[in-house]
Amino acid sequence: MDSPIRPTRRICLTADDFGLHAGVDTAIRELVEARRLQAFGCMVGGRSWRNQITWLRALHKGDADIGLHLDLTEFPLAHPPQGLGRLLAQAYSGQLDERSVRTELRRQLDTFEHALGHAPDYLDGHQHVHQLPCVRDQLMEELGSRYTPGERPWLRCTVPSRGLPMRLRFKAGVIAMLGGRKLRRLATGQGYAMNSALLGVYGFDQPASGYQRLLGHWLSAAPDQALLMCHPATLADSSDPIAQARLAEYQVLASPVFLDLLALNRIETMPMHHVLGLPRSRPSETFRVGP
Repeated sequence: MDSPIRPTRRICLTADDFGLHAGVDTAIRELVEARRLQAFGCMVGGRSWRNQITWLRALHKGDADIGLHLDLTEFPLAHPPQGLGRLLAQAYSGQLDERSVRTELRRQLDTFEHALGHAPDYLDGHQHVHQLPCVRDQLMEELGSRYTPGERPWLRCTVPSRGLPMRLRFKAGVIAMLGGRKLRRLATGQGYAMNSALLGVYGFDQPASGYQRLLGHWLSAAPDQALLMCHPATLADSSDPIAQARLAEYQVLASPVFLDLLALNRIETMPMHHVLGLPRSRPSETFRVGP
């Protein structure tokens, strides 16, 4: 007896770290223009961010969701850089300063809005910092005071798919334990839209062949409205600790194999705002596009 045909599932492929360095930016631009990516998050303090503003302004609104990739560790705007371990220790010991977090969040949102003329389509965190204690509370307060319900960005949920094999769930589960479920309860309780599950978590330790196998597992396990995270680059940067993994990811995502995997798993990719049935953020009088 033939097995039933699996229904088509809608997911969004999102890339992190736009603005980090030129190799990342080129990969994301090429994948967006090839319609392989449907969302990407911007590091507004990153080394190459300013070089990409003209392209961002020209990007058609329907091509991809453009998000703020909140960065509290590598390139914050209002405070010195710090390691993730120190930030985690401060967050879980209650030592993060609320005003300091709020100031950083405002600076990054202001910078994004000034450059693009509209609110971010979504918000997530570099190294998933948006879900940490104190950070998530300040995030909810700032977004609630800053945007009307129709302007609100969707937020990244870090809870993994239940369909993942156990061997692929450990790191994803650890990330979710750091605040993913608490952020989901807080955000959905206030009416914010979120993806149903996060895919794409691994140890950044695979060549292209290994990443291709992982991609197959993620797509097979993807529920409807899932978000698949990636970190591609076309060039290695000597300061980038995951440079080789970025190259491998780009090689697979830019290849015909990726399209074959989507078809095999009956996956349809589209911007998350479309998956979730949300309006797009639009320029308004409150946002001023900078020079």
